[in-house]
Amino acid sequence: MTPARLHPGRGFSLVEIMVVLVVMAILAAMALPELTGRNDMASLAASRRLTADMEYAQNLAITSQADVYVTFDRTNNLYRLTDANNADIPHPVIHTSNFVVDFDTLNGAQGVKISTVTFPNSKVKFTSLGAPDNAGSVTLTCSSRSYVVSVAAVTGRVTINPGP
Repeated sequence: MTPARLHPGRGFSLVEIMVVLVVMAILAAMALPELTGRNDMASLAASRRLTADMEYAQNLAITSQADVYVTFDRTNNLYRLTDANNADIPHPVIHTSNFVVDFDTLNGAQGVKISTVTFPNSKVKFTSLGAPDNAGSVTLTCSSRSYVVSVAAVTGRVTINPGP
């Protein structure tokens, strides 16, 4: 009997295995958003948008040295930025419209709802120092996924946390 010989034509090379792994990783990356659902991404994107807009309201209050309000309308599923006279503030990018974010028409936020607002009168005021008049939070929900956007009392720090 002769000892078993290695046959160079059998098995896979390291390069072939790596190519298969790369192809599988690409397919997994393409399939993952479909498997996890768009609801998670929509509610998180809407929460990030709200956070950025709240920080914009703070900065606008500081730079203009005037009070800026963020008012939430749960009935119409939107929020808006207004001045001390309750007049809408123009949008900084879309100069032909006011700063109103409607989740029912916002691209990528379909299904997102403003479920709770803990600010008194559903409104938070940022003073000329950037400080909010009250601490509070807004919960955005899409299907079963929620995120809570909170504003700290003195500092006005805006944070996002997974909801209940």
